[in-house]
Amino acid sequence: MMSLLLQFIDAPLRMLHQTGSWMIPAVLAGGLFLWLLARNDQKAWWAAAFSSIWYSGCCLAFDWWVQALWGIVYLGISIYGWWHWPSLGKSFRVWSLQEHLMYLGSGLLLFAILVIVGFQLHDAILFYVHSYISLAAVVALWLSSQKLLGSWIYWVLIGTIGVFAHAFVGNYLSAVVMAIFVFVGVYGYIRWLEEWKESNGEHLWARGQL
Repeated sequence: MMSLLLQFIDAPLRMLHQTGSWMIPAVLAGGLFLWLLARNDQKAWWAAAFSSIWYSGCCLAFDWWVQALWGIVYLGISIYGWWHWPSLGKSFRVWSLQEHLMYLGSGLLLFAILVIVGFQLHDAILFYVHSYISLAAVVALWLSSQKLLGSWIYWVLIGTIGVFAHAFVGNYLSAVVMAIFVFVGVYGYIRWLEEWKESNGEHLWARGQL
């Protein structure tokens, strides 16, 4: 059944790939996910699931097995997020500044190592940066499924790295798209922060948390 489905969509997918637009539906759905997530809307996880399914299907059609595996992981977390969110109600989880610094420090150290290795291998640098972004997206998606308020910090970080990575190789349109995602991430953080303040009567930063 899967082989028949892939044969049916193979021609249009390859046409989209040649024009560089095959990822547009996944990107649009990803942007919709972040927007709905910022508005604390459970339908965000439907958008995330669609983006993951489209991405994985395209990668399978092109025999990009590693990328398809990332998409399947995203899909699994999206399904979990859709199932888990109702049990959280309107409450948000928060971390201390020290907890965030530990995760961010570890992530930036890994990123630095991958960049150094990538420069040593010259043409492989973009592959390592994309691999880091894929892994970081898994972490950010999981933290979002837990309604961790500071998860937006990780989305902003991922988007910022994506902007520079795409601009570095001259893919300016993708860099602009990632920049838009960064702005949505900032909007999401501010909106969740305001909702948290309304529920708790004080600013989160006053407690040394993010």
